[in-house]
Amino acid sequence: MILLLMSGGCFAQWKISPGFQLVRSSIIDKNFSAAPFSGVVPGASISLTHEGDRCIHALSINYIGGSLPMSNHPEYEVSVKYFDGAYSWLYKLKKAGGAWSGGVGGGLMVLYDSRSYAGIVNNNTSFDFAASLALSGAVAYSLNNIWSLSDQMNIPVVSWMIHPPYGQESGLSSFGGSGNRHQIASFSSYMRLKNALSLNRQVGARGMFSLAYCWDYYRIDDLRAVRQAVHSGGIIYRLTL
Repeated sequence: MILLLMSGGCFAQWKISPGFQLVRSSIIDKNFSAAPFSGVVPGASISLTHEGDRCIHALSINYIGGSLPMSNHPEYEVSVKYFDGAYSWLYKLKKAGGAWSGGVGGGLMVLYDSRSYAGIVNNNTSFDFAASLALSGAVAYSLNNIWSLSDQMNIPVVSWMIHPPYGQESGLSSFGGSGNRHQIASFSSYMRLKNALSLNRQVGARGMFSLAYCWDYYRIDDLRAVRQAVHSGGIIYRLTL
């Protein structure tokens, strides 16, 4: 990925974007409960973007962590750690002198979501891991020289997944457990939609503040029944190097 990011030449723009967010997360893992666990937890993100004349390379990392209560029994909680990493390559589509710009392409998506259920004595941990080849698209609209809107969507096409074992002792439910199951999954058995929308304000020649909203949803239907929805809102600062 680093070599791809460096391939555009020394005259391309580099942007680094740290951010902080509050996340509304809801999870149902029917191996543990038919009722959802949901709540608000903190999160952080960072991304690196390399923009050349014809294409855009972007690498992003997001992390959230905290405890979510059960919707109808808040005394029961699940501790979650959610990691999302993505690399995208976009071929730029832009009309000269126009307010609209965008790009289409593909990339890689990696998701790791671990959960620990308090109060369950035996098998009390679970996780989902997926590394995916994805389709990506982005669009931006410049309102004026200061304000702009941007949106990007990523959809996995085929994924390599790792599942925890079922009916095993809790120690084997970790990511490195020897009893984990591996699977190549299509969109029908592992569906994920990730969309990020932001309102941007230019600050000086090299800075930009963004109010960002991201919706990240995934569903597993094969072997397991898992639903996870993540709604995050936050502030991002983009610095052009």
